[in-house]
Amino acid sequence: MDKALQVLDNMKKNNLAADVCTYGALINGWCSQGKMREASKLFKMMADKGVEPNDVIYNTMIYGYCRESSSYKALKLLCEMDEKGMRPNAASYNMTIQVLLGDGKCEEANNLLAGMIKSGIRPSNNLSVG
Repeated sequence: MDKALQVLDNMKKNNLAADVCTYGALINGWCSQGKMREASKLFKMMADKGVEPNDVIYNTMIYGYCRESSSYKALKLLCEMDEKGMRPNAASYNMTIQVLLGDGKCEEANNLLAGMIKSGIRPSNNLSVG
């Protein structure tokens, strides 16, 4: 990841703007390594630079937060996606529901499940709700 960040720095030095694919690749790398603090910084940086995160990047961030059991952060991003007219995928919903249940937040998990079904997304067969 250090070399990837060097590429980003070199792009800046050469007045080349990083696009959604560049940020997405870096964010995916940090998330897959479980380094959500770094991923979150890049996520914020891209928004500050006027590069709008797409649904793939949101889902990647949600997955990363779920892996570290940060149900509040995952749920916040799901809501943000909805506000921006993006559609979370079934895996993002399922993971967030599982993490909410693991945190003992049954009402939030139930509400999210109801919203998921209402939006036409079917929960996976292995989703266990209480």
